[in-house]
Amino acid sequence: MNEEVLDEVLIDDNIDIVKFVEYILQQNRGSDKIQDMLTAQEYFLVKNVDILKKEDPNSIKSSNKKLTSALYRLSVEQKVNYAFNNDIIFSFENNSENEESLIFETYQNEFMKFMDFDNKNTIINMATDAVNKGISWAFVNIDDEGKLILQDFEPETVYPVWINRQHNSLRALVRDYKVKDYVDNDFVTINKIDYFDNENHYNLIYDNEVEIDNSQDTSHFYNNGVGESWGRVPFIWLKSNQDELPLLNVIKSYLDAYDELTSKSVDTLINDIDAILVLKGVNPDMGTLEETREKIKKSKVLSLKEIGDASYLVVNSDISSIQSKLESLYKNIMQYSSTVDTNDVKFGSNNSGIALKSMYQNLDIYVNGLERQLRITFANIKYFFDEYLVLNNIGSLEDFQKFKINVMLDRDLMINETEIINNVAKMQNLVSQETLDDYNPLVYSYDNEEKRREETRKKIDEIESNYDFTNEVNDLAEEI
Repeated sequence: MNEEVLDEVLIDDNIDIVKFVEYILQQNRGSDKIQDMLTAQEYFLVKNVDILKKEDPNSIKSSNKKLTSALYRLSVEQKVNYAFNNDIIFSFENNSENEESLIFETYQNEFMKFMDFDNKNTIINMATDAVNKGISWAFVNIDDEGKLILQDFEPETVYPVWINRQHNSLRALVRDYKVKDYVDNDFVTINKIDYFDNENHYNLIYDNEVEIDNSQDTSHFYNNGVGESWGRVPFIWLKSNQDELPLLNVIKSYLDAYDELTSKSVDTLINDIDAILVLKGVNPDMGTLEETREKIKKSKVLSLKEIGDASYLVVNSDISSIQSKLESLYKNIMQYSSTVDTNDVKFGSNNSGIALKSMYQNLDIYVNGLERQLRITFANIKYFFDEYLVLNNIGSLEDFQKFKINVMLDRDLMINETEIINNVAKMQNLVSQETLDDYNPLVYSYDNEEKRREETRKKIDEIESNYDFTNEVNDLAEEI
């Protein structure tokens, strides 16, 4: 069944929800996409599965270290912290004829109330999941206090049905998850399924077969105790890239090779710390040799026959060759994952804005893509926010459609801002004001800053026009 068929099936009001959900489960459970998400989560938790499967050596006396590097977690966290460590910047545009309308001011205030700590934190959690797993999801709901909230879910439990191959609009969505219930003095695991489309929400139970829980209301949410529907599948998404590709997929082969080489190198070093004891005139049986060596370690005494002999064979590992290969893998991991290497000697020796900005170039390119996807996320949030205001009798959709919400990430670049600001001051009268504003880390937008400068000039002109300088001039003349 392709996406075109799915569109036709879902348009049909007589669709068999149970059979359709069974098909969605069959297509998604255990799929490569879901498995990639689960593997990415393991690596994010520094449980690098490939190195943890490393087989035990034949001899119990040999080392078998399983070293899991945290480079992947570092890369994910660096991107999220760089993009979201500072507050998200929102600006609003009023495209209506009445630019000073009271409803526009109310709209801004209500949106900033909606974007409180909890909902912003959900956005950051979504960003972490998006970078880690390729895409993240949040459920849009109204809580018991009548507040519009975003609730993020594990992406591997969400199976979207898109309208088209661009994946920019949902036709339906299935959530496949487990809950713990306390029954008969014991915890039991229950498989649950939620199905959403533009108008309905069905609760389903999955044991041996899928069945609808007919005791539940099919409304999307409750408003003052009344069931309502959003008119759209009540989920928003955030992608880290257009292909919804987990970051791990880009660097996994290099990361696994890095872990394997690190672990084997440590094994070799540990095994070679003690020199090999060479004995002549001793029974070559392995058990006897091991027993002999253990006794020598304890007693420090060794007695051999006249024909016997003992000596040590020292093994020198090629550390420099191993180190060179590890450095090469490390650089590949950093480059392909768009991660800034803060341990690079250049990072500490030259912390000027230009030098650091160059080192951040790949990370900036990555976050540029994430920022574009975030704007799509907030465009979808705006739909539900506008509907929520209408439910609360605050304005009309006709008014809200003329308002635009702009979103920008205030990136946390570790630069010498004082140096840049001083350079901006030196460039006055040499370049345009727009160029100066673009270069100035304290200015987010030339257009917004120019409006503020114009307002300031108007206030100064107004004060000067209303101020009487006569008395001051007379007082100055008397002093002279």
